[in-house]
Amino acid sequence: MDLEGHLPKKGRPRHAWSGPKRGSNFEETPINEGKPVDQHWFYHAIGGVVRTNSLLRSFPEVDADRIGIEGYSWGGVLTSVSVGVDSRFKFGITHTGCGFLHEGDSYLGDSFRRRSPDKLKKSLALYEASSYLPNVTFPMLRTSSPTDVHFPLACEQKSALATSGTTFLWIKVGWGHASRPKKEPFVFADSVVKGGQALPTRGELVQEGETWSVTFTSPFPLKQAELCYTTDAGLSKDRNWQTVPAQLVSGKASAELPAGTTVFFFNVTDSNGRMSSSLSREL
Repeated sequence: MDLEGHLPKKGRPRHAWSGPKRGSNFEETPINEGKPVDQHWFYHAIGGVVRTNSLLRSFPEVDADRIGIEGYSWGGVLTSVSVGVDSRFKFGITHTGCGFLHEGDSYLGDSFRRRSPDKLKKSLALYEASSYLPNVTFPMLRTSSPTDVHFPLACEQKSALATSGTTFLWIKVGWGHASRPKKEPFVFADSVVKGGQALPTRGELVQEGETWSVTFTSPFPLKQAELCYTTDAGLSKDRNWQTVPAQLVSGKASAELPAGTTVFFFNVTDSNGRMSSSLSREL
């Protein structure tokens, strides 16, 4: 859905009821200028999502119990807020775009950190997804790259852990920004609304001596596992990541960490190429 008031015409002109334009990140300028909420683009964008859900549910040919939401980049941010505002959705999918960005090391975090304490408090309450994700009880899938320039891996993970529903992770080294994996979103959606088999479900990361491991429960036979790691520090977007094969026995992926590892996670893949990720761990 278009949430900036554009018409489906050449040049994408705005219609007469388009509302405020999207400008500064998380309404930094309007909030600093003291403009009322009804003059904030983000406010209207979330309202547009909720009204779209209501419209879809009004059609007799649409099964209201099978409506989910999927967003890319800023759409992932809006999805992360919308799922905590509108409990009628059955699932949510984000392809980068998350909450806890005020804690992250990207320029989006800088946008929050520039604000005065009272403006920051207002901004977080209104538009930061971390204020809304605890309301979510249905399943979610988050896909991302550990070096995304906009949405740091740590913020994606905190967002996954903030809901009371199950959140699956799909994290790929070298993956482009806001790109949709070919298989996993459809497998995930079908598992929720069609009773299909779910993606592999991660367990907790466990340390045994020099070895770290995680056990996945999967309805599909797992074929391979990999350890993804970086030995770099500094800004998350600038870190160099590596992947190496990991041992895989009865759903348990394990590996010794290379010397100097600062952050790592595991991926497992089944014989049909469907992948699922563990939580990441910063050392």
